[in-house]
Amino acid sequence: MASNDLMVGLEIGTSKICVVVGEARLDGTTKILGVGQAPSRGVRKGEIVDFETAMKCVLEALSDAETKSDVMIKGVYVGVTGAHIQSFNNRGCVMLPDDHEEIDEQDIEDVKINAREVTSTVCAPGFKTRFVV
Repeated sequence: MASNDLMVGLEIGTSKICVVVGEARLDGTTKILGVGQAPSRGVRKGEIVDFETAMKCVLEALSDAETKSDVMIKGVYVGVTGAHIQSFNNRGCVMLPDDHEEIDEQDIEDVKINAREVTSTVCAPGFKTRFVV
């Protein structure tokens, strides 16, 4: 099986951590290959309060899922929820010279950088930007 046919989901809950390994099929369905679980520690009300302890539990659930599905997990999709999560759409722009006829990769990177810089200035008090897409 090709590794790009694998889908792995990770859920970090207050009571347990669960990892589901699935394989995409040609007919559009997904075959569940294995499910790994571990008790959740270091998590309170859906928020990670002890990163090191929670990470050990995640690794335990990942190992369990690898054993049960007989695959090596290289990446996961993670669902992030909770009242402490905020998001918003943002825009970035850059000025281009009049003689600039084509937008290139550097122009796109400059716009992304500009959008990220604006993002860090509009966080609500008490919140920090952790991740920007």
